[in-house]
Parts: sequence; C-alpha cells; structure tokens
Amino acid sequence: SCVASLDNYDAKAGGRLHDEKKDAIRVKIKPLKSIEWYESFTIELKDFTPEYKATLELKWENTIIRIPVNSHADHKIVRQIDQNLVQKTSSNPSLMYTAAQYYYSAKKDMNQALQWAEQATEFAKENFDYILLNTKILVALNRYPEALATAERALELGKKANRTEDVRLLSRDIEEWKFQVKQK
Repeated sequence: SCVASLDNYDAKAGGRLHDEKKDAIRVKIKPLKSIEWYESFTIELKDFTPEYKATLELKWENTIIRIPVNSHADHKIVRQIDQNLVQKTSSNPSLMYTAAQYYYSAKKDMNQALQWAEQATEFAKENFDYILLNTKILVALNRYPEALATAERALELGKKANRTEDVRLLSRDIEEWKFQVKQK
C-alpha cells in the first residue's frame, strides 16, 4: 500500500522535514501497475459524475494511483439558491434563470426549475435563452404539447436574433417532439 501525503515544506529546518501533523491530506491507497510507461509524472482528473465526484490519477513510470475526489459544490449552490430566491424572494430574472438552469442541468426538482424559468421569462419575454430553457424543462417533464408551444415562440425569437445554429437545432428538436406527441 502507498500513502499519498501533501505536507508543508519547512524552510526554517533547512529542507524538507516531514511532520504528519502538518499534512493537509493523507490518503491510504493501493498503487496499480500500468501497462503503459509514463515518462513524465502526470496528474489527471477523470471520471467526472453529476454528483460532483471524480478520480484524481497520479501516473509515473508504470505506476498509477487513483484517489477518489468528492465535492460539496452542489450543497453550496443549492444553499445559495435557497438564500437568494426562497428566503429573500428575489425577483431578479437572471438569478431565477441561473437557478432554473442549474436545477435542470443537475436533474433536480424539474417542477421547481420550471417555476423559476417561467418567472424569469415573465420579466424578459423576448429572451430566447429563457424561453428555450422553459422548453427544455417541459420536455424533461414529458409535457410535449406545452414544450412545442414554447419552442415555437423560441424559434421566432431565435430567427429575429439571427441565432442560426440554435434555430436549426431547435427546428430539428421540434420535429422529434411532434413525433412524441403523436405517439401518445
């Protein structure tokens, strides 16, 4: 087994003196033998998940060490959203849009995401991105007839704003959603 340790460099002691009490992190892990040869010491973050987890890989020669990494970013973001939108009852459309976008991307409470997206759109009825987010959330909720109606509105706004690629992609999606509605 191998112990990966990030410790402090003690210049006063005239060099590197290892003091476990000063370690910032200590992880016990088993090194893996690699079939590849790593000429240079390599550090990579890999295997990201929506739950804010990843793997830190340290590689050198024919050795790999994999350290699991977890983040508390989701808890902090949700707490900030709660503080700004729920407790303070903010009516800032940009903040509502950002919260809705986060909930949609993180696959959280889609009904709450839709509520914030709709509120943001009420303040900015001509904002293509806001209406497009409404559409995406409605699709995630399998509410295709409503999604089609908002998508058509977004399509109009996208054409006005010369968002050619967005219009092309949305037009393709609309055809797929129409098919979904026919299937039901």
